[in-house]
Amino acid sequence: MNTPLRSTILLLCMFFALSNYAQELDFLVTVKPPVQAANNNKYNADVLLYRALETDIKDFFNKTKWTEHDYLPKEKIKGTVLITILNETSANSFEAEISLKTSRPIYNSDYETPIVNFLDKDVKFSYIQGQALQKSDKSFVDNLSSTLSFYALLTLGFDYDSFELYGGEEYFNSAREVFNALPNNYKRDDSSWSNQGLNGRSKYFVIENIQSPRLRPFRQIFYEYHRLALDNMWQDAEKNRAVLLSSLGIIEDLAQSYPNNYLLQLFNDAKSKEIVEIFKAGDSGQKTKVRALMTLTSLSNAHRFDELK
Repeated sequence: MNTPLRSTILLLCMFFALSNYAQELDFLVTVKPPVQAANNNKYNADVLLYRALETDIKDFFNKTKWTEHDYLPKEKIKGTVLITILNETSANSFEAEISLKTSRPIYNSDYETPIVNFLDKDVKFSYIQGQALQKSDKSFVDNLSSTLSFYALLTLGFDYDSFELYGGEEYFNSAREVFNALPNNYKRDDSSWSNQGLNGRSKYFVIENIQSPRLRPFRQIFYEYHRLALDNMWQDAEKNRAVLLSSLGIIEDLAQSYPNNYLLQLFNDAKSKEIVEIFKAGDSGQKTKVRALMTLTSLSNAHRFDELK
């Protein structure tokens, strides 16, 4: 075998080997220590612990194979995870708020549209430096592994839904399996998971809403918004602004049939700034209609659309 041909075959083998095992997520993870840590004698030790936690979580997201699909580096889903430690309840137990934000590129542009903007409050977990975080869609290992697995699968579900109608079904089902695998005390007593606390803003309500037959039309909105409108904005912005507004029209029925649902609030959190920028260039009728529709998604955040008055 001549050398050039051998080199070519080796390169192809390397490409396919990398492709088959290319992970899907490209998350930046930041862990913020509690403020009081700066004022106690444990601060230096805590910093090492928090940096280890940060690295372990980043590796868990970015080095776990979450799907059977091949991803090129440029196709990885980008996201940021901010973990704010609110309290150390023991040497290895913590209370935190966790913010997850993800995005995806818009076709034929350098713009990335926000997909998920989820704030998970009152998360309680244990962590020992060096412990293995494990994908937990089939069984429960610990609360941190289940929480992070849920985020990864939620990310994939929404991302796939933005490219194909109901394309994320498999990953939303897996996120539901994470919840189902929880011990009963987590489902009942942990407010970040249960259906009791946090004013209906918990991981339970995310997956319950996304899989509710009454809210299934939301996923049609989500797909049309991204694939039929945003991905075609480069061709004709005015035409596709009208397509986008037509898709958003379904919000009125959803808000009436399922008032104050968490899914529409999450949509508002992720999309409000983007929608304002898109419709600044619209006519007065479009501005009035989109402002009214988006106010239905979150009455308390109606001010986000004041620029469209």
